[in-house]
Amino acid sequence: MTSALWTGFLSPVVPCQPAPSEARLPVTCRCGRGGLLLRALLTTGLPVFAQGAARTVAVDSDTAAPVLFGVERLTEALRQHGFAPDDHGALKVRAKITPAPDLGSEAYRITVQDGQLRITGGDAAGVMYGALEAAERIAAGIEPGQLNGVTGRPGMAIRAVKVNLPWMSYRVHEYYRRNEADCRDLDFWKALIDHLAESRFNRLSLWSLHPYHLMVRSQEFPESCDLSDAELAQWQTLWRGIFRHAHDRGMKVQLFTWNIFVSPAFAKAHNVATYSMDGAFFGDGDRSTLVERYNRSILTQVLKEYPELDGIGITQSERMGGMTPAERGEWIDRVILSAIRDAGRPVEINYRAPHSKDTQSGGSMSRDTELLGRRLLESVHTDAPVYTELKYNWSHGHSSPKLHIIHGGAISDALWNPLPKDYRITWMVRNEDFFLLRWCGPSFVREHIRLNSRPWTGGYYVGSECYIPAANVFDKPDLPGRARWAFQRQRLFYVVWGRHLYDPNLDDAALARAIDRQYGQGTGATLLPVLDLASRTPLRIATFMGATSDPTLYSEGFLSKKGFLDIQHVIQAKPLDPQWLGVSAMIDLEARKVAVSTNKVSPLAVADAAERDARETLSRLASVSTTNIAVADELADAAAWAHLGLYLADKIRAAVALERYRRGLNDQGRDEAMALLQQCLRHWDQVVALTRDRYSETPLLHTETIPFSWARYRAAVAADISTAEKTNRMP
Repeated sequence: MTSALWTGFLSPVVPCQPAPSEARLPVTCRCGRGGLLLRALLTTGLPVFAQGAARTVAVDSDTAAPVLFGVERLTEALRQHGFAPDDHGALKVRAKITPAPDLGSEAYRITVQDGQLRITGGDAAGVMYGALEAAERIAAGIEPGQLNGVTGRPGMAIRAVKVNLPWMSYRVHEYYRRNEADCRDLDFWKALIDHLAESRFNRLSLWSLHPYHLMVRSQEFPESCDLSDAELAQWQTLWRGIFRHAHDRGMKVQLFTWNIFVSPAFAKAHNVATYSMDGAFFGDGDRSTLVERYNRSILTQVLKEYPELDGIGITQSERMGGMTPAERGEWIDRVILSAIRDAGRPVEINYRAPHSKDTQSGGSMSRDTELLGRRLLESVHTDAPVYTELKYNWSHGHSSPKLHIIHGGAISDALWNPLPKDYRITWMVRNEDFFLLRWCGPSFVREHIRLNSRPWTGGYYVGSECYIPAANVFDKPDLPGRARWAFQRQRLFYVVWGRHLYDPNLDDAALARAIDRQYGQGTGATLLPVLDLASRTPLRIATFMGATSDPTLYSEGFLSKKGFLDIQHVIQAKPLDPQWLGVSAMIDLEARKVAVSTNKVSPLAVADAAERDARETLSRLASVSTTNIAVADELADAAAWAHLGLYLADKIRAAVALERYRRGLNDQGRDEAMALLQQCLRHWDQVVALTRDRYSETPLLHTETIPFSWARYRAAVAADISTAEKTNRMP
């Protein structure tokens, strides 16, 4: 008998294993009316399609690659539930692209009549999504005959994942170097893209400072590429493989770069933009005519040689220091937009809003800058869609579902009021806050989408600057069931975002079925309520502490670029949400005997909510038992989040007590704070116990040269107790 891997929140657990490789069904093609039809022969069974009918099936479909992918998943689900192959099967499944007024791009409809299950879609992606939906429901035990009337239509036009590339990378760190080999492996990209497609994402956005010399040998400036012909051919095979596989899964590919850069070889050959040799991305840019000519020429060539590259992302910051916002726009028009026009084909454009209101490279915003950004967007004339991207709550989008700041600070309504005619706004929801602990927060995602489904919204990007979903540098290498790639550990992150972006009204039953497809039937109902509660912890940390750029906060580690967030950081924190009061702000009111407004959320209310959710998470975990390795890992991480939630709650309470003591408002405050901080240490020890046997010490940008683990910061947690003990009252 197999013993449970999870029996309550203190039990030992083992890490997640990769999803088992899916069997590929033998398929044959035959010519028929209207072109090639796929006949997939199935080999096992489900409850009968109609009472008394034989459990046999034949499947015909269009041969577009996305359709075949969806049909393959559907035939696997049917086979696993008892349908045997038969050319004259009692159940006939037909998956067809059928343009119709009520079936737009990516939409589908399932009908059942006279022994036929028909999946129709407005395009290949729509049929694929319909087949995936049918597969998911059949795998959950729903009979094919019950699928009549199931429909789907995308809620967001752009459903994109952001992946930073480790070559010509925006940031330079050991973590990125450890991702290079996996990112050069086409098998990684195929596995990632398959998962994203099943999660209903339709854009893969790749981010690099300047990768063009790894894609082409410039005809005008051949010295820009110092690769041999064989080396360049390997790169080109990789790029084309990524782009082709994305298209085969109904996804478009966009390439985002920063300006103003050149290839290292070009910089060396001409002594221009020499910062490109080491990737130093902040500062003044090289505005020479030669650099302009090179950038325009090589981008045009890339777009011509890679017709599968669907879009370009344009950035107006970083190495555009020394230029006013207007000058940046003029450079982009002369170089980037001209290159796109020179390519002579439609190219999606995501023209990111200006990040600086002055000539600096850092983030700063003003209404005038936003109005300029609007004029620049409206000046783009193209046959393809135009978007702009805004960082939702800067680099820490997993915080409040309400918009408070973007890159540069507060934002006005200039970009969307009046409603733009020629572009749409896409929200970038970054995750720089949890890389090790798994996350799945449907309540947050639903509220986020509800608040931001506006007439001007074009969609969402989700992803990270400091995390690449490739190398699994997180799990210990000798543990059984170790995920091969990082995204397989965080698979539910992509499921919860992608599925809700496609269907904002997705209910818990549908999401549970999606989780079942990842971990096995019945796992969704077990995991969903626990993970949703546990996943609130990093959101509260990020909202309460407030943060801006990438390294200013790492929620799961309770860190910032200044180091561990000690008791003084918590006292001085200025929450992201202006309705939330910080500790210092609340004590200021108390010292002046001013009542806290009823529309404000006090620090103690935040602490109470954090404890309530954490206790409920642990209570639910105590009654769960599983032998599923992957589910056990999800549960262990939920427990870790719960203990971090308890840590947050007691640390906020300690901060309040200590500051009241310091300000002469509570004689017992220091003792109360010390007792609470002792409890904080016990909570932290629980996190260490839940993670140290599963996770390696991990290289992270946030911690620079010091690898991260919770155990490494135990001394810093304990130091808060000494800080409290030494605290004196204000004179």
